[in-house]
Amino acid sequence: MNQVTRATTRRFDPTREARRASAIDLRSRKRAVVTPVGNERQQIDQAVERMRTVAARYDPFGLVWLTAFNDFCRDGTYEHLRDLSEAPGFEWLRVIRLDRTTSLARAYLAGYAAALRMGCDLIAEADIGHPYDKLPALFDGLDRAPVVFGTRYGRDAGYKGAWIRRLLSRTGALSGRLLLGLRMRDGTGGFYAFRRTVLEQIPLDRFLSTGHMFQTEMKRYCCRLDFVEIGFQHEIDQSSLDWRSFREAPWILVKLMAVSPVHPEAVSCRPSFSYTCPRPEARRS
Repeated sequence: MNQVTRATTRRFDPTREARRASAIDLRSRKRAVVTPVGNERQQIDQAVERMRTVAARYDPFGLVWLTAFNDFCRDGTYEHLRDLSEAPGFEWLRVIRLDRTTSLARAYLAGYAAALRMGCDLIAEADIGHPYDKLPALFDGLDRAPVVFGTRYGRDAGYKGAWIRRLLSRTGALSGRLLLGLRMRDGTGGFYAFRRTVLEQIPLDRFLSTGHMFQTEMKRYCCRLDFVEIGFQHEIDQSSLDWRSFREAPWILVKLMAVSPVHPEAVSCRPSFSYTCPRPEARRS
């Protein structure tokens, strides 16, 4: 008896194929990690080694570490990283020097702008105290959503530090949910990643915040986008909060209520060669 082998025909699904192609394209793109650095001379060598381990996971020039300084750094950290960036084997390290009037928020924004100019497609934010071993998980999450947020609350997460700092973080997260419509668990923390198309839609030159409210302002712009959350352990030995952060928080919260978040359609396209994503057309009444 002749045995007939019946071939299985799989119907073409354009949505599935586009998602698969986009995931392959994202994995081949260049990544950047933005880190504002101050007087960190005692911790910087350990941070460099941790970032070197992350950079080794990717192809040469597949990841670049952008460290942003201002003139308040006076303990030799800037000179140390500058010399390292010129040494063989540290091609993934870049140092950005800013003027003395630059705030914490402006250091982040300068790093984002530099990453966009360098043609990076996947851009993350992580300070010295964040777990760099979780950075690959942040980048991998961008296969599923345009934004990935690290969270200090929930599964596989933890937050250790002074009780006043934890109370302020919880209060800020609750205020963000009630006033700004933030849907993520951790509305005040850092450690997150974006696709390039997201940052291109955010007005980096018109930010209101100068201090720690910068994190909440970034999440206000992203509150309408799909996102993935990744839990991480965070421990703070010394808080960097100052009186300026407390002073600016209430009025910035009020002003952020009038800020228009990024429209999901503006970041839905993932072009392979052109990085300009068209804005959605206004509906005619």
